[in-house]
Amino acid sequence: MEWNGTREVNGSFKGGTSPESSVFDSSQEKDRALCGCGVSGAGDWETSLKLALQRQINDSLSGKATKRSWLWGRAGREFSLDTTGRQDYTKALFEDICADEFHKIRQAAGLSDENFREALCTRPLRTFGTSASKSGSIFWRTEDNVYIFKSIPDFEVECMQDIVSDYGQYLDDSPDSLLCRILMMFRVTADEKTTNFLVMQNVLTGSSGKVYDLKGTTEDRWVDPEVYTVLKDNNLASQCFVFSKEDRHHLVRVIRDDAEFLESHGIMDYSLIVGFGNRGDGFRGTLVDEDQSDMDDLEVESVLKMGIVDMLQRWTAKKVAAFWLKKPTIGCCMEIDTEPPAIYCNRFVKYFFRKFTTLESLRGEPSSSESNVR
Repeated sequence: MEWNGTREVNGSFKGGTSPESSVFDSSQEKDRALCGCGVSGAGDWETSLKLALQRQINDSLSGKATKRSWLWGRAGREFSLDTTGRQDYTKALFEDICADEFHKIRQAAGLSDENFREALCTRPLRTFGTSASKSGSIFWRTEDNVYIFKSIPDFEVECMQDIVSDYGQYLDDSPDSLLCRILMMFRVTADEKTTNFLVMQNVLTGSSGKVYDLKGTTEDRWVDPEVYTVLKDNNLASQCFVFSKEDRHHLVRVIRDDAEFLESHGIMDYSLIVGFGNRGDGFRGTLVDEDQSDMDDLEVESVLKMGIVDMLQRWTAKKVAAFWLKKPTIGCCMEIDTEPPAIYCNRFVKYFFRKFTTLESLRGEPSSSESNVR
């Protein structure tokens, strides 16, 4: 996810910037992020956009929306945005992306359109800021913290359009998959500029405190834990996660299968997000120092919430160029982020094969044969 260290954890904003003021801190950010409509008072504009999009989502999920218009070379549902707070309306266009495919994905997950509509549209959306991400994406969440709205670039939309059928089938065949559940995509166009959104389940629902964003790389993968709540691979260098034998075996297998699915579609640069909770769905585990000597009194009490995110980045010409720029330079002394999908997949799986362990392994006790990573 390339978190920059600031984010909202369990509904409370971390990082020193208020939700109300953090999303668009400059006119350039307003123009780029919200369809290019320059306004004074980003908070009012953002609120207007949220409400307008909730109305459009409500119509889509309730089956009310049928009329389509053609604007700026695109087909979709025309609607109006109050851009100034003074009843000065701007034409806008709402387009569902892969609506039928995402409907099937929600059905397979046991989520009805009615329940999904109610979750997304009946309460105000909350903001947790572009400062949370290097990409500058918009991040909103539902009030119950179960679903997240994220703005994404065109290349991620194109990737999902290419893989959505296989993605849905994979989730149907692999209900234990850690791939984040993307449940809806749409785009909104105003003043001839477009912003794409996806809606996904929040993999950290029910977690609190620190969060780990892990890739199995070392390039730019450390943050100051006194300042940031989202930590990275190098913050975990001397630690590991401890699970029961059964859970550890299950997790390593699932991560391997998920990574191989992404590799098969030419995808790389994804992360595993891990948070800590004390109830709900998840895996019983704890975080310990690898050289900790006293393991007898160690209790595995936390419920670890985790999921694979940022999984729509393909091995593009831009990534190939970055690889050849980094590999002979910083790649000589660290593991770089930018690697071909097969190498990224193998490294990702091996990293969690090492970092996910058991009490028996830490104690040096003999164990049954380990499964191969690849």
